Amino acid sequence: MIPPIIPADEDHRQNAVESLGLLDTGPDERFGRITRLAKNIFDVPYALVCFVDRERVWFKSKLDLNAEEVPRSTSFCGHTILQDELLFVPDALEDERFSGIPLVTQEPHVRFYLGAPMIEADGFRVGTFCLIDTKPRRFTEKEFDLFRDLAASVQEQIRQSGREAIYNAANASRYLLTENAQRLEEYEARFHNLVEGSLQGIMVTTGEEISFVNPALAELLGYRIEDLRKVESWLELVSPEDRERVLGYCKSRASNSSAPSTYEYRGLRKDGSTVWLRNLSTKVVWNGKPAVQATVIDISAHIAAEKELVDGEARFRDFAESSSDWFWEMDEKPSLHLVLGTSRGIHRFPA
Repeated sequence: MIPPIIPADEDHRQNAVESLGLLDTGPDERFGRITRLAKNIFDVPYALVCFVDRERVWFKSKLDLNAEEVPRSTSFCGHTILQDELLFVPDALEDERFSGIPLVTQEPHVRFYLGAPMIEADGFRVGTFCLIDTKPRRFTEKEFDLFRDLAASVQEQIRQSGREAIYNAANASRYLLTENAQRLEEYEARFHNLVEGSLQGIMVTTGEEISFVNPALAELLGYRIEDLRKVESWLELVSPEDRERVLGYCKSRASNSSAPSTYEYRGLRKDGSTVWLRNLSTKVVWNGKPAVQATVIDISAHIAAEKELVDGEARFRDFAESSSDWFWEMDEKPSLHLVLGTSRGIHRFPA
């Protein structure tokens, strides 16, 4: 038995595995569909989608295999991720790397293995797509080509999961940045690509300085992006009547992580008009410095609707109190109430 070596870029590779958000998750039909197809096409007892974790190989899709994982040090897949090409083992008993590992000497008594490394978007080999049989096998070139096509389909699903993980992290304003400057730049580049097309306003501030703003927020406030980035303080985008209150929210949030991260205020447009906004703030790291990311939503219609409701109720009350007529009121159950309007007020009686 020859244990697989650990790649020189293992820390970065491990980060890539974890960032996919797939480890220790439940069955996924995207992968199950492909492994079922592979099992039937190649007439093998096992077809697997695996992720190579730091100390183990974990099976994401494992048709008919009872195990959930195996040690990386005694696995086929630990060797597979060391190369870009397929790992083809026609008979494990004749291969000194595998002839003594438990997968071969014990159940399920593996003899044949064919694996393709799964490479995520940044080029790290995070796992494998593989076929296993309990008897030696040979493959034709046509079969190898068909296997490569299925492996490419699995790889695309893994990359799609990676894209979804990045998108969800951006929407939730949570960014897991490493201390490595190059990796930090990569995460920020992804952030730019995602939020540039967002329909919600997004702004990143470092202190009072505006470090980043997306087109949606610029349009909402009536600015060109280049002009908005020249604003000396983001507080200039808050109505003067609300600045002290908003600043109080921010100071409270900075000193107390349990303080509300969502608040409402009147934003100040370039033309001097105001717009009601809801702000969701999250602490992030920007260019290596602590910063705040704000997701900004226009709630003017909601505020206007609430005001109209209050005004309507007030108008009705004024009318009822000045009238000597009788009014009937239905509640939501429904149930009928008698409402008497007189100069002395509104009186309700159960029906």
